Amino acid sequence: MTTRPTRVAHLLLAPLLATCAHPQTVAPATEPTAPVTTPEAAPTARAYTEATGTSDDGAWTARLFVGSRERDPTADQDRVQVQLTIDSDASDVLAASVVAPRGAPSLSLRFEDGSSERIGPQPPTDGPWPQVDVARRHVAFPAVPLPADAWRATALEVSWGLVRVATWDTHELTLARRGETAQGTAGPFALRVTPTSESADLLYVAASVGERDDDLGRILTHRWAATAAEVTDAQGNDLACRGGSGSGGFTAGIYARDDGAPVAYPVTVRLRVPARWRIEPVTFRWSPLELPTPLDDAGAPIPGHLREFPGLFARQGDGIVHAPAADVAVARSYARRTARGPLAATGERLTLLAAKSVYAADEEIRVVHVYEATRPGTDVYVMGPKAIFGESVDGVPTTPRDPPLAPYSGLVLPSPRADWNFEVTTYRLPPGRHVLRWTCRAAFAPDDAPLLVSNDLTVDVR
Repeated sequence: MTTRPTRVAHLLLAPLLATCAHPQTVAPATEPTAPVTTPEAAPTARAYTEATGTSDDGAWTARLFVGSRERDPTADQDRVQVQLTIDSDASDVLAASVVAPRGAPSLSLRFEDGSSERIGPQPPTDGPWPQVDVARRHVAFPAVPLPADAWRATALEVSWGLVRVATWDTHELTLARRGETAQGTAGPFALRVTPTSESADLLYVAASVGERDDDLGRILTHRWAATAAEVTDAQGNDLACRGGSGSGGFTAGIYARDDGAPVAYPVTVRLRVPARWRIEPVTFRWSPLELPTPLDDAGAPIPGHLREFPGLFARQGDGIVHAPAADVAVARSYARRTARGPLAATGERLTLLAAKSVYAADEEIRVVHVYEATRPGTDVYVMGPKAIFGESVDGVPTTPRDPPLAPYSGLVLPSPRADWNFEVTTYRLPPGRHVLRWTCRAAFAPDDAPLLVSNDLTVDVR
């Protein structure tokens, strides 16, 4: 991350949004500070994340892919797909399936807000299961939940079991002629080979876990057995697997010649099944990891300058404290809301936010304020929390219209940037529909500069 020196302004804040506190009252040593980036360093939209990593024991490398981020319409969160492939040319190494009694893959994520998610090692009781390709050592975790405003994970960890095979047993079936069926067993699997109903040149190799229901059958699964067979016709032509489908009890792999030519009978089906093997646990970690760019309510990538939320603060007597968690949640939602204030010709805007749109009679309405400068070239005066001027309810002023001349001695940051550092205004309104609006000029704008006008925040009191 590229940083630039921050600037401290010692000026009279004439027509800005509010008077501001001095640094010693606003930034105690214990308060968190957000990193300062130049506009050029603001991240561009990232559709996916790719990374490579080494296992904790240094023996394995893996490729990680995180993508397909989308909003979850049923919850205030997003979902992504996480895929991991363990690289190896070794033919004696497989990976444990998602239903393996030991070694099943698991994923854990931790985020900057302190929340975390974990999937596995047992299949989820609801939602899609992870998908595993045992032979390719590939796992895909679909629909992984994450906070809607998460730009990075502080840690991502995948743990898995590799099946290290010492010796193999080879099992063979022969399909003598067209129209016949061959059946047999291969280790813990029951096999059935038959031409498809469409053509005798397409073969089904169906596998299920047989009477010998041991750990290996669940670690590798019948899907592996149905798609890992070596199929050869009478002329020595190999039939390649074109995929498999089935239910929870069996999988049928479809085999055919790559050139589509007729199959010469008899056909031989061989399946190598591990005879002596062991589970080797491996863990891969990435810390931190950039995530695909969060999306706003319309599904568009959130601008990079809204990435860092510096926190929300409130006045308590002569001091500054963290704002209530409910107000922070409303403020954080600004980045993904599309109902923001109108954009002025200068690229600036004001926005009013509330937790909801319907309130009970005599219920407190808490209003959060955001100023945003969307283009480079504007100084943003971020110290505060600043008092509010120019706010009205139903056209009636509820705060003073103009700020007094007051000293500003505090941090100035470059745009594009958003400033949440304003006091929260509170109201208790009579029943009916009410419209709140915030109107003021930008920082140090001349007296004849146009006013910035916020969105109309409409609330119903019932």
